[in-house]
Amino acid sequence: MNHIKQIIKETDLVFVAICATCSCLSVFSMYAIFQHMSLMDTVRPVVVQLIASLIGIVRAFVISFVDYKELCEYWKFHFALCVGLMVLCMFIGYAPPGTTNKAWIELPFGMSLQPSELLKISTVLMLAHFFERHKNSMNEVNTIVRLVCVAGVPMAFVAIQKDMGTLIIYAIMISCMFFAAGISPKIIGRCFAAVSVAFPVLWFTDKIDTYQKNRILGLFHPEEYASVMWQQNMGKISIGSGRIFGKGFTDFVKIYGGEPVLYTADYRNPIVLADLKEFLKEDHDFKYATVVHCDTPSGVLNDVEEISKLLDEYGIMTVTDTVAALFGEPLDLSNSKIDILCGGSQKALSVPPGLTMLWVSERAFEAMENRKTPIASFYANILTFKNYYENKWFPYTMPISDINGLRVGLENYFEDKTIHERHAKIAAATRNALTAGGIKLYLESGWANTVTVLEVPEGITDMQILQGMEKDYSIMISGCFDVLAGKVVRIGHMGENCRVEQMVPTLEALQGTLEKLGFEVKCNLAEVFMAEMEK
Repeated sequence: MNHIKQIIKETDLVFVAICATCSCLSVFSMYAIFQHMSLMDTVRPVVVQLIASLIGIVRAFVISFVDYKELCEYWKFHFALCVGLMVLCMFIGYAPPGTTNKAWIELPFGMSLQPSELLKISTVLMLAHFFERHKNSMNEVNTIVRLVCVAGVPMAFVAIQKDMGTLIIYAIMISCMFFAAGISPKIIGRCFAAVSVAFPVLWFTDKIDTYQKNRILGLFHPEEYASVMWQQNMGKISIGSGRIFGKGFTDFVKIYGGEPVLYTADYRNPIVLADLKEFLKEDHDFKYATVVHCDTPSGVLNDVEEISKLLDEYGIMTVTDTVAALFGEPLDLSNSKIDILCGGSQKALSVPPGLTMLWVSERAFEAMENRKTPIASFYANILTFKNYYENKWFPYTMPISDINGLRVGLENYFEDKTIHERHAKIAAATRNALTAGGIKLYLESGWANTVTVLEVPEGITDMQILQGMEKDYSIMISGCFDVLAGKVVRIGHMGENCRVEQMVPTLEALQGTLEKLGFEVKCNLAEVFMAEMEK
């Protein structure tokens, strides 16, 4: 007991408190990022972060009992080891995507090592040993010269790797140690003055490569240098997360140098206009927003007409993905402020896949034509296709067979005067039948009329349902991906599949498969569906 009391007495409680505070903040941040997901998907990263924080605190606690003076005595060994790893980086090191600094070494099992991080510790111990040996002559010229040479070795290796961020950390760390060791502030100031003079010379003589220059210029012009401002962009992205298809937009935005911010929304419900309005009051400095009309992974339908009007109040253009809703859900562009509408041929229109349909507003065209930087693409540049019909020019050979199929699909659409009502009625009948059968729907509200998403019953896997329906009934429905992978299956009732003669055998196959797998369906799904259709 006395031994334990002695340990507690010798413990640096301030240090422990700082570690605990930082750990709590990291765990809270992880929760904030993943809170929109399901309980399991939220808990997993939070628990991992909590365990990592506890391991870090315990490790720091154990290390605190190690006499650093003994480590300093062996500084030559660990310093040589770290420098050796830095040299090894020059030959076998790799640079992560988007960077030019080959500062990492690949390890087995998908792990990696950044030797400059180990060199930080070694540098601190080396300098501590140096300060101890020269504490009585700290401000003499010979000592300062030797000190600058000694401290310059690790910084030189980091500079060779062109890792500017790490180099700045080294400079700050070493400067703090100089000050703590009792070196005159005037001498430290002269060192900074020398660096300030040398920096412009290095800049204008091209001793600093373009990537490093852009990192610095990005601090003052973030929009023009967004592609190299990775850390800053990632920090803003962590604000929240959109739905599954919505998250996919971020990949395109980042490719072309944009800075995506994901609006947090509940997966089981559509975007609430009032909540979005409150969000925009606090943060509305955006050029455009991407909105998914029907998010097929979750089956939710967003009111893109009203959302686009709200965004327009803040001068934000709207880009809408309506691939899974177009022709199956009513959409009045004249009653919206949508600037770009993206549709597809393969969903509710039921024609061969491969064709993209776009509607572009004049405001969107003006924004493209007045860009400060050119669009870094040919085929992904919408301006390439502007006025193609009037000019009788298309940038590649037209897929005539697909276009003929599109013509037939559009003719069928315009002939079917009740197509939207048919989609709505079949969707409602399908949901009611599934609910009556004791099968839980994934969504709580905002159901789309083109797809129904149901939760996989406990004790059954999604693949068992999908494979069972295909094998025994030759009917295929779909699973899901991302955060919903393995948790739901999806029934698509859109276009030519949105008919009674298609839905009845689908529900019969689903019921037969579930019952074979041991799930008790509380009613005849097909009969309930037909009764709902006759109302």
